Amino acid sequence: MSVEIPRVASTGTAPLTAIAWTELRMGLRDGLFRFVAALLLALGWSVGSVGGRGVAMSAYATGETACQYLGVAVTLWVSMGAVRETALRTEALIFTKPQPPERLALARFLGIFGQVLCFLSALFLGAILGRLMSEGNLFGFPAYGYQFLRSAGVLFFAASASYCLALLADSITAGMLVTLYWIIALAGRAFLAKFYFPWYTQNLPAYVFLGAGLLGFALWFSRRSLRGESKAALSVRIAAPVSLLLGVWLLWATIRGGHDPLAIQNPALERMSYQTILQGQLTPGFLLPDQNGKPTRLSQFPGRILLIALWSPREADSTLMLSRLDAISRQYGASGVTPVAICLSEDTGAAATFALGERLDFPMVYDWGTHNAAKDEETSPLAVAYSAGRLPRLVITDRRHRVRTILEGLDTYEGSELERTLLQRLKEEPE
Repeated sequence: MSVEIPRVASTGTAPLTAIAWTELRMGLRDGLFRFVAALLLALGWSVGSVGGRGVAMSAYATGETACQYLGVAVTLWVSMGAVRETALRTEALIFTKPQPPERLALARFLGIFGQVLCFLSALFLGAILGRLMSEGNLFGFPAYGYQFLRSAGVLFFAASASYCLALLADSITAGMLVTLYWIIALAGRAFLAKFYFPWYTQNLPAYVFLGAGLLGFALWFSRRSLRGESKAALSVRIAAPVSLLLGVWLLWATIRGGHDPLAIQNPALERMSYQTILQGQLTPGFLLPDQNGKPTRLSQFPGRILLIALWSPREADSTLMLSRLDAISRQYGASGVTPVAICLSEDTGAAATFALGERLDFPMVYDWGTHNAAKDEETSPLAVAYSAGRLPRLVITDRRHRVRTILEGLDTYEGSELERTLLQRLKEEPE
């Protein structure tokens, strides 16, 4: 027999925030929560204790850990929280309170997601402390904030999707379907198109709206047997489909405007890959956005010696090369030397993170055609054009932008080879 829950007049956000705060405090006092937070603090210390002049690699590694591996734990944590009443058999106690079911469900989600944000804060705090202890500085600290916001958006989608499935099915197993999705995406990264990954910055707006839509449907259709003849709030019935449709549209727009051989190819970027790097010939050209979104091409630097650096955030040596290029830019910039760094990453936010974390002023363009591939030299149009099978890779040109020297690996940031070659260029081609 169904029991209709009495509707009460709304008194603003006070009841919602009060219930959500109670849920959050209950979680914070739990021994398991504190144990997990301590583990994440230690994990953050481990991944954040990396070198480099600035915190770029530390912040990026922490963000990747949060988006990928903490995302798995979050789906499990939220799924358990969504069905807590069923497990403890306290439905009658909770759902006979004079509150609409959607308000109780939303308050529960906000309380659980508050715990998730505490987990995320513990991870980043550990990374900051680890970086401070290992390197003694937090140069470029805003990069942590950039990655924290990115991670929070990704975890919102993970939490809302698992909460929706677990709540509607009243089963932890249903919520764990999101866990399975996360694991499959991690394991099959080389064989999946980029739009499958919520943690890529370019996909994040779409997945945030998808998460909001799924959460709305969970509030709308959960506990229908207890709702009786009453309807869900109008705001929920409007926001849920609108958010879901907007998320689908944004994801489709991202796919249509991107470049990925596993989904859709962009003709302009495809033509970039037809170029070939040859000694003494013109350097392969491009038109790509920099860290500020400004379109950048080599013809913008007429008469300058270019140091074209191809790098990836997955290669730890890349940070050392970027620091070396920054020092060269400051020392020889007035003599006509300009570094141009090309970021080869599936995540379009990587270039901005490293520019912010290392405080780099020279162009940090990102090849938005970079995609998941089994071989590094096949990951992007410019990786093909520059034969970038090994990263980091540095191409030194003359003032007419012809290829003169190619350096790889250790030679790009240590030893005298780079400076010797650069001084020879300046001697042969003074301003």
